[in-house]
Amino acid sequence: MHAMFLGDFKRHCRDIWGMDIKLKDGDGTWVDSGAAAMFDEDSDALSQDAWEALRHGTASDMQKLTRSQLQWLCRDTQMLPEPRYMDRKKHLLKKLEQYRTELGWPLARVSDTGGITSRKGKSDPVDDEELFAAEDVFRRKPDKSVKQTFRHAVLVAMCAARFKVGRSVLQPKTKQALADSLIQWRQDQGETVETSPLGPAPQIKKRKAPKNDTVVLGAGVLAEVQRDMARTRLPYWVSPAPREAGSTRVGKLSADQWRSFCTIHLVVTLCRIWGPSDPESRFHKMLRNYMDLVTAVKFASMRMMTPARIASYNLHMDRYLKNILELYPQVNLTPNHHLSGHFGELLQRFGPTHAWRCWIFERINYTLQQIPTNKKFGQLPDVLSPFVDIFIRTFRDDRSRGTLISESRAFKIKFLVKPDATTHSAPSRRLSQSMLSVIQKWKTMNNFQESLLGAARSKPCSPMAKVHHSLEKDGILYKPHTTPSDKEPQLTSGTLLSPFDTSNDDDTYCLGSDPNHPRSGSVDTSHCFIAFHDDTTFGWSAGRIREILTHESQTLIIVDPFRALLPGDAAHHDHHRVYPTSGGRIFYDEPEQIPVAISPTELMCHVALVQNVSDGIVAPHCLIIPLDRIKIMSLQSCGHG
Repeated sequence: MHAMFLGDFKRHCRDIWGMDIKLKDGDGTWVDSGAAAMFDEDSDALSQDAWEALRHGTASDMQKLTRSQLQWLCRDTQMLPEPRYMDRKKHLLKKLEQYRTELGWPLARVSDTGGITSRKGKSDPVDDEELFAAEDVFRRKPDKSVKQTFRHAVLVAMCAARFKVGRSVLQPKTKQALADSLIQWRQDQGETVETSPLGPAPQIKKRKAPKNDTVVLGAGVLAEVQRDMARTRLPYWVSPAPREAGSTRVGKLSADQWRSFCTIHLVVTLCRIWGPSDPESRFHKMLRNYMDLVTAVKFASMRMMTPARIASYNLHMDRYLKNILELYPQVNLTPNHHLSGHFGELLQRFGPTHAWRCWIFERINYTLQQIPTNKKFGQLPDVLSPFVDIFIRTFRDDRSRGTLISESRAFKIKFLVKPDATTHSAPSRRLSQSMLSVIQKWKTMNNFQESLLGAARSKPCSPMAKVHHSLEKDGILYKPHTTPSDKEPQLTSGTLLSPFDTSNDDDTYCLGSDPNHPRSGSVDTSHCFIAFHDDTTFGWSAGRIREILTHESQTLIIVDPFRALLPGDAAHHDHHRVYPTSGGRIFYDEPEQIPVAISPTELMCHVALVQNVSDGIVAPHCLIIPLDRIKIMSLQSCGHG
């Protein structure tokens, strides 16, 4: 998966779009800065040189032109290759050679700005036109270039004209001897290149192309990303991206940070600022192309793989790679892109990537890089001795990504309720009548016999239930919003999200490497926000866990669901739901009137939340993106993920 996180994601942001907080925002249409030289259409010398090579030059002369000159010639002659090949000299030269063949070029004459560009070979005779052009060039060529500029037969003809000798007499002499004779004659005549009435031949100076002054992820876009980051809540197990991503101060991002930055933070911001644009606009097409990449990576990261998911991965990745070449013709596809195009075959052969990816090896490589080895001659065994302990501790850590335990726990334990860590027991509590009604409704809908009999003839619910402090499912820990007690929790406000203090960096993400010990100064409430399956069009809803109960041997999760958007707000202001697999949905930040009971099997995953993401929705609201690793919810019929 590092090939996608550190390969596809990183290349798309850094190389295809460009990412620099010091530069202005652009639309990704700049000329490739890797070109060897920049061609200025207003430069007479460059244009004359390019056209002279096209009319009279050999294949070697054409290859000496810069890529920018070849691009200019293709545009000027209307011989444009496909956009994807506009930065490849081989394809540019092929089009120009086709143009020259149609016109019968190259013409047999000497370029007046450079060397001989005749098609004639060494033994071909010299005609008057070639000799006249050679004399013209000789008067402007410096001494050191005479030998390389003219072929042997031309030098013989020029010497014969000056020294009044037959060409047959001069034929045995070498090019160097003939060139020296011409140079000496020019000196005897008192003529130099500087004194020639024609002056020296124009010098074509190549200068490096300046760096692009705009990038897609520039100061404006990254400022919006930081603004959304400050309103984002993530679960404890998600590694957040740095707040100042795009700045040199944060250094290189890890694979996990690229994953969070590209699948959460950029999705939040780009759907918000580019989503409302015209569907035919460039930015909207760029958004669709990027969301294809995010969706493909999400399918490839699933811990459960099916033929349908592999087909969905291939669909989105193929569409992403195809549209890259159309949107960014200056971009070359890389070996990572080629690998991504065949990744579906690997999923078909080997199954989910957690069985064969290399997280643990990458982590060990990072650990080795942190060990100081400079000037440690003879001390290497002592320096590396802590590495064994680090390896064992990392491998046994059940919260570290990629270890044997963390990967296998998700499949050995489907769900497990946990009591209070201090008392090691689950207290019992009498349920209120309203809570019993919620539980009875779930049992009526999910118990086959009670569904046939109907609610009126169902068995009465017991008023007692055990209260649990947490629930672990698929290796992830879930907790209720408040600490369980002997009293039934009640909603204390009209919103499910508490006011978010963004002045403290520790509160930005509400994260901790250990869900039981969040970072100092933070209140980790992100473990209680979940997505769960329901019978809506999208196949899922979101809410906050109120309680985790065991009632009559059935473990249930009591959830306060977020209220769904009204159709008007959803149609005009929620541009994230266009991408149901990876974009999430916006909900009102207020609970439904009645809580719902769900079983652990209906619990999907934790979610990422962003408060008040849309300026068009007046009421308090939040964007919710499910962070599902096991199975993707039922998708709304949509052309994009």
